[in-house]
Amino acid sequence: MNWLLLRGLAREQTHWGVFPSRLQSAFPGSRIRFLDLPGTGTEFNRDSPLTVGAIAADLRERWLTSAERDPEDTWGIIGI
Repeated sequence: MNWLLLRGLAREQTHWGVFPSRLQSAFPGSRIRFLDLPGTGTEFNRDSPLTVGAIAADLRERWLTSAERDPEDTWGIIGI
């Protein structure tokens, strides 16, 4: 199982703190990826959409076109 970590409330991937390393220790063969919301973290230079639906659509589009994602892999999502 691989993991996609999503952090809401205008937070970015660094706000996960030590959790990703602990998750990696618990699942040593897993890949852990992050998607920052538009306007935060790695996406700081983009405008944030005005609705939750538009933010979700942005995340979905970026995830589905991600070069890091292999369609054959199994992924779980952890979000706050």
